[in-house]
Amino acid sequence: MEDYQGILFPDRAENLERFEGYKIFLSHWDPLGSHLRRMYEGLALRGDTRVLAIHGEQGAGKTLFASKLHGDIARTKSML
Repeated sequence: MEDYQGILFPDRAENLERFEGYKIFLSHWDPLGSHLRRMYEGLALRGDTRVLAIHGEQGAGKTLFASKLHGDIARTKSML
């Protein structure tokens, strides 16, 4: 019998596919998401150019958030 080694965590967000059974909660990004939605509406309606920079420690969820944001924007564009 193998020794129990505890919960394993991905070392990088890019390796999340190996942890499909894990639940990830992004609700702590909701206030930023609301702000970004308003900024994106300005970009889409007026053609403004903007840059989004997300700073945070490794493991804070930056890559996961950016992937979610990218998917949401693509889904929104497909509905226009």
